Amino acid sequence: MIKKIGVFLILASLNFVSCIDEIKFDTEGYKSKIVIDGSISNAPGPYQVLIYTSKPYTAEGETQLTSVDKVNIVEEGGKTTPLREISAGLYETDSSALRGQVGKTYFVKIRTLDGREYQSKPERILPPVPIDDYNIEFSPIVTDPKPFKLSLITKDPIEKGNYYRWKWTHYDTTSICKTIVQKSDQSRTTINTPCCEKCWSFDPCKDCLYVAPDALTNGKTIETVVGYLPYESRKPYFLVIEQFSISKEYFEFWKITQSQINNSGGIFDNAPAQAQGNIINTKDSTDQPLGYFSASGVTQKPVYFIRDRKEYPDRVRTIISNPTIVLNTCIPCGGALRTKRRPVGWKD
Repeated sequence: MIKKIGVFLILASLNFVSCIDEIKFDTEGYKSKIVIDGSISNAPGPYQVLIYTSKPYTAEGETQLTSVDKVNIVEEGGKTTPLREISAGLYETDSSALRGQVGKTYFVKIRTLDGREYQSKPERILPPVPIDDYNIEFSPIVTDPKPFKLSLITKDPIEKGNYYRWKWTHYDTTSICKTIVQKSDQSRTTINTPCCEKCWSFDPCKDCLYVAPDALTNGKTIETVVGYLPYESRKPYFLVIEQFSISKEYFEFWKITQSQINNSGGIFDNAPAQAQGNIINTKDSTDQPLGYFSASGVTQKPVYFIRDRKEYPDRVRTIISNPTIVLNTCIPCGGALRTKRRPVGWKD
């Protein structure tokens, strides 16, 4: 996601009639920026902070995660919790060291390897709003090849000025904690290293930019579409839905990001803009970082449903088998997309 909100947000190619001037991006002299993506909530940790280095719009390849010197979360009252580096650019709290509390404020402090210091504006964890129910609707014609539409039903509090964000994450058990693919002209071999302990892989929803205010729904029941689920297998599907109570500032950040990513390149699209985050360089006001560190109240809803649709059998993906080697050694469960923490609501 952060790749999409760099210094130049995604803009579709413009190819208009002659009365429209062609837009050319001048990236000469471009300086990369630090990009910070992190959060804390009232849900149990660990909490993560990801740090990237931005690239100009015209650059090729993925935005790279970047190591720094220190990452700390500071809570109201001054208690500081250090985060450890799990892999380059991925920092995480110890699950027992910190638990976000509703009503308290939190911010992140970061020091880079070259001595730059960054700090986010403190944010308060707002009271979470319960998820009343959910709907999963099978609609292959509309959303193929992701035919399951997921909606949440929530009763908005009577107080005005509530802002929401929604996302979901798919979990499954895994016995493999590292995979290396070796390719050659004639073959493709997968080398797997087993986990030493019980482990879950997780797959966050892609482009989770579902945010909304309660300006038109204050005190009413809201039903919101929060995503579309795949049908690449008939296996049961487990996911955890999250509903966040977020600050107005975080809502505005995601609204700008959402509008830029959804632009189609038409002449009536919004002009490309930089989503202003809540993080500053504490010693150099000319060095403006990108990204956001948020604090929010969250309600989690585990969902388990069956995807075996007999009326829709031909859409199941065929998996091509390649040579696989499983090593005799093992490694601990962990990393960017694996966890040894049991997902909320998981049933063996």
